[in-house]
Amino acid sequence: MENVYAMILAGGGGTRLWPLSRRVCPSKMLALTDERSLFQASIDRLRHMFDPSRIIVVTGRTMVDGLRSDAPHIPTENFIVEPNGRDSAAAVGLGLVHIAARDPNATVAILTSDHHIGRPDQFLSVLKAAAEHRSTRAYRDAGDHADLSCYRLRIHSSRARAGRF
Repeated sequence: MENVYAMILAGGGGTRLWPLSRRVCPSKMLALTDERSLFQASIDRLRHMFDPSRIIVVTGRTMVDGLRSDAPHIPTENFIVEPNGRDSAAAVGLGLVHIAARDPNATVAILTSDHHIGRPDQFLSVLKAAAEHRSTRAYRDAGDHADLSCYRLRIHSSRARAGRF
């Protein structure tokens, strides 16, 4: 799909998985379900839909070398280093500035580096459907507000359960 990019947010300390994750081994570098890190699993999943040149990784200075070695097929220039870690919104903004400089008509899927996705085929099917809808005539004819649209995918859990991710 032309003009469709994946932005992976891979900054932060990964505190959601504390005490497993620490500054020296943030959550995205953990291997929880198999021998691959959560970051590697994210990259592998996206390779079925995105050319490596269209996968952008936004990360911090302390993690960029480790992430590059985990994804050698992603071009070096696609690793965007945050000057200062602020929050997810700042990271998204930084990534979007870089993508817009390359392709002002880009459609961007904003994803995290440390989520487990149990049914990757279904996940990619939904991403593809959203990207295809973005390129339809009905979408383009929606007027000025079409450029502001956003698809949000979210899974709601019925209850929190210890030991389940």
